[in-house]
Order: sequence, then C-alpha cells, then structure tokens
Amino acid sequence: MSERRAGILLPLSSLRSPRDWGVGDLGDLGSFCRWLASTGHSVLQLLPIAETGAHETSPYGALSAFALDPLYVAVDGIEDFAAAGGRAALSASAPSWSLTNSTLWWAWFAQA
Repeated sequence: MSERRAGILLPLSSLRSPRDWGVGDLGDLGSFCRWLASTGHSVLQLLPIAETGAHETSPYGALSAFALDPLYVAVDGIEDFAAAGGRAALSASAPSWSLTNSTLWWAWFAQA
C-alpha cells in the first residue's frame, strides 16, 4: 500500500508577493514550498505555466512542453536586469503613479 500524501493545486498567478510584478512568478515558489512543507504537505501541483501562442486561449495548447511562459519569470532575479538598474531604472522613466499598480504599469510599458 502506498503512503498517503497531502498537497495543493495552485494557479501560479494566485501566488502573490510584494516583490512580484502583479501576476505571481516563479521566484515565489521557493518560499511557498518551504511554508507548504512546514504545514505537513508534500505535494504542489501547478496549473499549466507553459508558453502559449498569440491567439491560443487554452493553457493546454502550449507551444512546447518545455517552454515556460515568460510572464512568470522572476524579473528581479535576472542578472542583466539588476545590472541595468533594476526597478529603479524603470521607475526613473515611468509616469508618476506607483509601480505597484501593475496593470497600469504594464499598459504604459506596452506602449513605450
């Protein structure tokens, strides 16, 4: 008989922290997994986080089984981003509203 296990199914976009960019990212998984283990859970299952095509509406219609959606990259952990000045460099060129309002920031970023 196999050992019973407990865990959680989680959409990565629901795992939010003060340092993410408004959609949850892979950088938050480490601390969440440590918390999950401390509560006695041993399983974490994520909803699909693979990259999809431009007009694909299903997360199960991924371009590749190996490509993660760039939306979930922990941008602050990328060396080149930090070397270019990180969030401070972005906030210097951003409008006066706060970068914590990610929806507005991404809308501004997309048109820049």
